[in-house]
Amino acid sequence: MKKTVVLSLILVLILSVGAMAAPNDVAPGLDPGIGSIKGDKSISAQADVTVKIDEYARVWFEQNKLFQKSLLGRPGLYVSNMDTVYEHAEAYFRDRGKLESFYWPEADEDWVSKEEGHAVGSAYFRVESNCDATVTVAFDWYENEGMESDLVLFVYNGDSGRAVNNGWYDSFATVDETLEFLHRFESKEFGKAYKIGGAVFIDYISQQRAGEYKGFITITVSAAPTAL
Repeated sequence: MKKTVVLSLILVLILSVGAMAAPNDVAPGLDPGIGSIKGDKSISAQADVTVKIDEYARVWFEQNKLFQKSLLGRPGLYVSNMDTVYEHAEAYFRDRGKLESFYWPEADEDWVSKEEGHAVGSAYFRVESNCDATVTVAFDWYENEGMESDLVLFVYNGDSGRAVNNGWYDSFATVDETLEFLHRFESKEFGKAYKIGGAVFIDYISQQRAGEYKGFITITVSAAPTAL
């Protein structure tokens, strides 16, 4: 019995020593140095260092002044900006059969004028990421606070007037449609600015009861497939 115990201890010791790296072992992928170091001679060894940084981002609104001015209530198109937003909103609603002729043909009453339909204001948000990122823009009304009239949001590259995708026709968000676009990596401390312009179309006077209607915009950022 004593012999068995002694042999077991010896076996454990041998296995433990074998598991330790021998002093002369060179780890794979490392460049060892060997040679004379006499006088001004020297040798060196080299090892690679790899640091991996995961995908990271931030997104924030720096301004939200959409629809600062109350809508008159007269049927027609109301836009937050008189620049390209008006042009794109007009095209958007014409494609959906609106803005045809007069809103009250029998009385030759036209839709709200461009000047009266200027609702004033934009929203700006920024995205900063260390990789290409997919940005999603969604809109919805708070419960029991939504409008019957159509509201559409267009998204642009800053104040350039350039839509984030190929054109206005694939760069908008509504209650029923979510916008998705690619944010390209740029080394900028405060990221890149995007502008949101909005438009509302009132079809007839009693479509919307007078009052306030409240909704919210949600910006979601995730690593683009190219970054994974």
